[in-house]
Amino acid sequence: MAKADVKYLVDGTDFTAYNVYVSSSDGVVCKPAIKDLLSDEWSNTHGTVYDLSQVYYKEATLQLRCFIEANGYSDFISKATGFLAKFADAEEHKLVVRAGTSSSYKQCSFTVLCKDSVDIDKEWNSKTFVGTFTLKLTVPHPAVPSGSWSGASSADEVQYSIDGSLFTSYGVYVQASSGITTIPQIKEPLTYNWGTANGLDYHQDGVRYKERTIQLKCLVEANSFPDLLNKTMAFFALLTKNRTLRLKIVAGGTVLVYEVICKDEVRLVPDFSHQNKCVGTFTLRLTEPEPVKRVLYGNGTCNITIKSKSPVNIYWGDGTHTFGVSGNDVSQTVSHSVTSNYVVITGEPNDFTSFSSNFSTVWSRLL
Repeated sequence: MAKADVKYLVDGTDFTAYNVYVSSSDGVVCKPAIKDLLSDEWSNTHGTVYDLSQVYYKEATLQLRCFIEANGYSDFISKATGFLAKFADAEEHKLVVRAGTSSSYKQCSFTVLCKDSVDIDKEWNSKTFVGTFTLKLTVPHPAVPSGSWSGASSADEVQYSIDGSLFTSYGVYVQASSGITTIPQIKEPLTYNWGTANGLDYHQDGVRYKERTIQLKCLVEANSFPDLLNKTMAFFALLTKNRTLRLKIVAGGTVLVYEVICKDEVRLVPDFSHQNKCVGTFTLRLTEPEPVKRVLYGNGTCNITIKSKSPVNIYWGDGTHTFGVSGNDVSQTVSHSVTSNYVVITGEPNDFTSFSSNFSTVWSRLL
């Protein structure tokens, strides 16, 4: 079993001062869920338009599975009440989780409230008295993960990256995925219920799709719990930008690209049962607001001339974008310098009445 040298402190006092030990935790490393974003979902366009200029996060929760060791019932009552008194008021408290040795450790700090009741299950024998309980804590103002991590990438059969950073550079591996090649649900079309005609009259400009949801079940491998915290927090920092993220999946000679946002909470679940290493798992749920696109590839100045009956947005692959390039069936030309990257043009390619670019077309219409 990998060594997990982890200390938990509340307001500077170690849990072990009350003979309280944490056997497992959930939420110590977490990317909080985003609060509801301003959005528009037009029936005549694909997907959903989100306002990402200001992103705010919901409160988070921590769950610590704890046990108390005591020499008898009286000692148990003394330790349990003393420990729970630290959280019994309505005040905020500082929780610190410290992994590693005194000379080399990784530390996370949280401002927490204990809003939920705590029930202790008691067991005893001739020598010891033990109680187990789950401490559920609320983090009213969660910190957004920030930081960076660099490492060597490995040549996997399938490679996943966000904004050019390979998952494997953070020790993250995708065990299973869903939604990558799933056709999204069709939006309800515009209809007209004329009083002078039978039935309904449907809008005939083609179907429009709702946003796509992608789920990636991930595993993180590390040498120790501090290493696991470091890698995961650095990876989670990739998910907290006030814009769409470029998810790229390379499988052999096939390249798939998606402009996504991470609205939901992402929680690391550590597992110490593996020999000589520490691993963790989490599920990454990503939303692709505009699922229908044309994909180009090239290097240098990308020139695009486009005429379209429906709205078109361009994502250049470097974190920048150009919105509202067309949509009124009037030809427009845009240019942008690109360094060996994929350019994503969202909208309905079937509505392009004319299109030209000096970059090569990878996908004429990718859904």
